[in-house]
Amino acid sequence: MQRADTFGFSGRLVTLGRYNLWFTNADFLKMAETSGFKPKYTPGEDEDLAPNGGMSSRLFFRTLGFSELIEIEYFDEAPGLYIFDLNSQETPEDLIDTADAVFDFGTSEHVFHTPRLLAHIGRMLRSGGIVAHHTPMNNQVNHGFYQFSPTLYADYYGVNGYETLDFAANLAADYDAPDQQFVPLDAKQAVEVIYKTSEMLAMNTFFARKTDRSTINVFPQQSFYQKPDS
Repeated sequence: MQRADTFGFSGRLVTLGRYNLWFTNADFLKMAETSGFKPKYTPGEDEDLAPNGGMSSRLFFRTLGFSELIEIEYFDEAPGLYIFDLNSQETPEDLIDTADAVFDFGTSEHVFHTPRLLAHIGRMLRSGGIVAHHTPMNNQVNHGFYQFSPTLYADYYGVNGYETLDFAANLAADYDAPDQQFVPLDAKQAVEVIYKTSEMLAMNTFFARKTDRSTINVFPQQSFYQKPDS
């Protein structure tokens, strides 16, 4: 929620997947009050609830400042979803250069073709748009196809001309554990430090902004192994 204020979320959000929220509208308002966050929209207690009784993703993202939500899914064919296989080579024309933000909160590890997924994100974003990843880093074997090292995001988005806004390692005993640690990663740590996270789950939390010089098709070399003058 704090990042909504920091980055000034607005406009169209594209999410890779539909996110199931397990807190109610009343719970959200309590969390916002505790954290000092002022919602851009204040929901009613029973307004727009999801089938599980929790706050709907559409309503949640509205409180962060977004006015439009596109949720990309492949296996789920519930009403309101945009059905698209992120392994596909071509990005749908009606999604290109339309997004003010693209959020990947636990989808890309389930998609086999990571380079194509990253390219879709780049094509969908407008210049100035924000990409956010919250994805497995360690200790989540068989959760998906992959666990991603921080250097992937640092190197790919760096060589493709994005501006890194925020980068942290999210450490927790479990996905829904109340104690969630966020350890900031600077540019050096993101590409050089080898993390040993014991039994804790580790997730990447990464935000970057697309610029006028951003590209999608430059494949990075891992920074750690590059010579200083390369």
